[in-house]
Amino acid sequence: MKIDRMISIIMILLERQKASIPELAEICEVSPRTISRDLETINQAGIPIVSYPGLHGGVGIMENYKLEKRLFSTADVTTLLMGLGCIQSSLPGREVVNALAKVKGLIPEKQRREIELRAGRLVIDMTPWLGNSGCIETFQTIQQAMEQSRLLQFAYTDRQRQKSRRTVEPYRLLLKGMRWYLDGYSLERQDFRLFKLSRMQEVILSDTGFVVRNYHPEDKVHPNFQDENIVMVTVRVKGNAVERLEELFGANIFTEENGTWHTVQISLTDDARGYRFLLGFGDDCVCIAPENVRKNIADYLNEIGKMY
Repeated sequence: MKIDRMISIIMILLERQKASIPELAEICEVSPRTISRDLETINQAGIPIVSYPGLHGGVGIMENYKLEKRLFSTADVTTLLMGLGCIQSSLPGREVVNALAKVKGLIPEKQRREIELRAGRLVIDMTPWLGNSGCIETFQTIQQAMEQSRLLQFAYTDRQRQKSRRTVEPYRLLLKGMRWYLDGYSLERQDFRLFKLSRMQEVILSDTGFVVRNYHPEDKVHPNFQDENIVMVTVRVKGNAVERLEELFGANIFTEENGTWHTVQISLTDDARGYRFLLGFGDDCVCIAPENVRKNIADYLNEIGKMY
């Protein structure tokens, strides 16, 4: 949008003494001619634009113009770069890349190296080691639907592997536990629901629009991540299981036994999901209490054994 672009230009010129028109055009992803027209509009709006001739010239805002030039402190810009850099690996599309370029344009030239080094001290990359998760096309379709307030239609498979067709008003994308979810209003259920992107198929952007509802998302989202059948279990672990549980629950939960086995209390669901979590550690993990959970895990294993 033109107004967004002009605000970006103003912010850049407030932070710098000058910038070249080709440089501004590259940051804003428009032609130099468009930048020249924007500069003329900014000047007519009462913010005096001056030109600096010569090989290393450019344009800037008049030095004695009575306006606070430092809209962002060094710490502000560093935080913006750090946050955008951390989500860049998770959000497909050009939006984050463009935002990064614009924020970098705010950095005073003398401080650019220092700020970029500070922003690079924290890196969060949530892309899988083995490649893309396969949700990029779905992700982009959802983004388009949200921007244009259009309905989404898709096939969905729930936890019980039940398949259904859904028509949804999309409201936001949620990253929880390294998994992406769509938070939207299901026309079939007449209520808000969370849909895991990996379970969505045949995603179609409908031509039908919708009127955005007034709701408080946290009231709808939190219950979806709360399990009623959470229990505390005592397990003994060794090897790789120690490192994995340490990542999830912290190092201070362990007590050492015999130099190899460690005992720890953790919470998990008393159902197949919880059993699979413990069994995923193989012989590096054994549940020792409570007795009813031990029995449930044994029964679960027996049922699996019958399949072989």
